[in-house]
Order: sequence, then C-alpha cells, then structure tokens
Amino acid sequence: MRWIVPLILLTAFGVHRVGRALRSTEQSVSDRIEFLVASLEERQPRRLVGGLTEDFLDETGRFDRRDVAEALRVLLDPGRRYRGTLREDAGLTFLSDPEPAADAVSVRVRCLIEARASGPGSLGATWRPVWDLELTADLVRASGTWRVRRTRDVNHDERPRW
Repeated sequence: MRWIVPLILLTAFGVHRVGRALRSTEQSVSDRIEFLVASLEERQPRRLVGGLTEDFLDETGRFDRRDVAEALRVLLDPGRRYRGTLREDAGLTFLSDPEPAADAVSVRVRCLIEARASGPGSLGATWRPVWDLELTADLVRASGTWRVRRTRDVNHDERPRW
C-alpha cells in the first residue's frame, strides 16, 4: 500500500516525459515561442529572460541577456499592460529543417505587441499597437528545453517611440 503513491507519481512523471519526447521539434519550438509571447501579457519577465540562453545576443542591437532583463523591468511598469500575438499569416516560420533529432533551429517570428493603460481610472482602456515585431531567432535545445541563443534582423528602428 505504501508504494502506491510513489508508483502513481513515477508513472505520471514518466508519461509526461514520454509525451514530451514524442512531440515533434516543430511543435516543441512553437509551444516555447507561444509560452514566451504569453509571458509578456502575464507580466512574467523572469519567464521571458529564462527563455534566453546565458550567452544570448541580439546581433542587431548588440543586446545581451542582462540588457533584455533591464528593458523588461522598465517596460513592465505598473501603469501599462502589454500583450503579444503571433501573426496569423506566418507568425512563426521555420528557416531550418525542424527534424526530430535537431538540437538547433532557426525561425522567423512576427508578433504584434500591444499596450494599454492599467491601474486606477483605466477601466475599459483599449489595446493599441506599439510594435509589429519581426525577428529571426536561433534556438537551441538544452536539457529538453528550447531557448533563444541569437536574434538578428530585428526591426528595432521601426517600433514606435512614446
């Protein structure tokens, strides 16, 4: 009887691991990108930064992981809310073959970032587009998790300033 709970936990863990292993590389990468985009609206900067490798570099603006963390800290201030939505027309495009055994892939991401006021007096505030983000990202799989190692061709200069 005392072995039932550990056996159930072990079985559940094993089924979860097998399920993750059977998912295609394409589905795993897609899920990871969607998770990172959702983290913006959920005001989870740690999740976003956690989606980057330690040696992350944005080659377009020469930003590293620490720069991204600082920008997110400022961006996710209490007076404004943000959300991201992958574009329906090719929000995520694979530039390299997402073969099942791949440990690295390149993707093109197109995501609309919107903002609205939050806090007292902002009830009913409308979402307004602030950046039609486009970038190319190189992702690597480490310990079963996909992380962004490099970004390039980011349209930093095309985003509105406010």
